[in-house]
Amino acid sequence: PGNLDEKYPVPAPTNNQYVCFNFKNPFVDGQQATAWAPIIDDERVIHHLILYGTTEEVAEGSVGSCPHGGSVLTTQIGGWAPGGTNTVLDADVGLALDYPYLSLQIHYNNELYPDGADASGVAFCTTPTPRRHTAGIATLGNVTFTIPMGARSYPVVGNCSRLSTDGQTITLLDTWPHMHLLGSGFRTEHLRPGATLPHLSDIPIGTWKFEAQRHYPQRPRAEVRSGDVLKTTCWFDNTRPSAVGFGEDTEDEMCFNFVLAYPRASLNRLCAL
Repeated sequence: PGNLDEKYPVPAPTNNQYVCFNFKNPFVDGQQATAWAPIIDDERVIHHLILYGTTEEVAEGSVGSCPHGGSVLTTQIGGWAPGGTNTVLDADVGLALDYPYLSLQIHYNNELYPDGADASGVAFCTTPTPRRHTAGIATLGNVTFTIPMGARSYPVVGNCSRLSTDGQTITLLDTWPHMHLLGSGFRTEHLRPGATLPHLSDIPIGTWKFEAQRHYPQRPRAEVRSGDVLKTTCWFDNTRPSAVGFGEDTEDEMCFNFVLAYPRASLNRLCAL
């Protein structure tokens, strides 16, 4: 805590430890991100990271426990999971960075390495001139499910029928599916009455890999109109001797699709069951 030069020691054994590193926002008012890159230091011990903004005052350089759930999912600025790569936005899009404080949440697991120490983070390219479109991140999926013991290709469905809070068309730039170790397949369908639209994400059953969680750029950009539904389906294989439900830990499961979209002001940041 308070030291920006020393790595954070991750003791062994550590299982499902969430640590938040808190900062004053280093970006001046009006700056937007144009690109960002994960800086993954000790990949042996890190499960994922999420950078989120907050209006709640935090002490510069403080380190401590993290809030979970909705507060993170509605203020996410960026994230990384195994397989994640850099993101470069098109020239007319900037990512909003307008929070007074930032908190980097890192999920650690370290069962084996007594020398575990980490200095992971996120690097940004920014511009002081706001771009034509201001983007943010919304979360699709389901947070209220249980996967029965022994289930194979078990579907969990979440429907987002109101991605816009005010009826404006939302433009999607990128999607990032996220599940844990029981994941088998993943799909987000874009449903519109009378139309057949491309899937936003499509990972066939049996091909999900936890260590290869990639982004799916939307080319061309997908327009989500009033009345459209985004249907996210996660398929799971539960080989464990008990049911598995939604949760934060590695042994739990998640069914999320994080989408980068604009206009941020109209974006329903948490559109999950």
